[in-house]
Amino acid sequence: MNYTVIDFETANAQRNSACAIGIAYVENNIITQRIYRLIRPQNMFFHPRNIDIHGITALDVENEPEFDELYTEIKDLLENDLVVAHNAPFDMGVLKAVLQSYDIAIPRIEYIDSVVLARKLWPNLPNHKLNTLAEANGFKFTHHNALEDAEVTAKILIKATIENDVFSLKELIEFTKMSIKILK
Repeated sequence: MNYTVIDFETANAQRNSACAIGIAYVENNIITQRIYRLIRPQNMFFHPRNIDIHGITALDVENEPEFDELYTEIKDLLENDLVVAHNAPFDMGVLKAVLQSYDIAIPRIEYIDSVVLARKLWPNLPNHKLNTLAEANGFKFTHHNALEDAEVTAKILIKATIENDVFSLKELIEFTKMSIKILK
């Protein structure tokens, strides 16, 4: 089963303020594509708290495409295979909000939340934040860099697939009795 791991960073508390996206595309348990793009939000207000988290400023994105331009480049990765996000309510909420901001019809996107999966696979961890999971699984990364967040999520899923003697994320989902959600 092929799948796409996504991670968004936002300029402020508004879900439609995406300022970066990271994508790790996984084919047969191998990351085959990595995409990192800065995004110019429609509203260029960058809250200092968000800047402190990810380090992206208005100057960094002033010459970058808005989401509607970028979407044509990435839509096939989102619409054709399962999408995974760590804390999916946030990332899928950002995706939905930016699509709505540009009057782009919400496509049928199937997705899972890797936080929910992690809780089933590693119930004894103190929490299931991405940095905790990465450390528990021996991965180092720069947290809140959208591409690194997407990549480490993919690496954790690949490792979980191997450690649980299943051949695909689909089998891992079935093994953990997770349900696949649909973006609405």
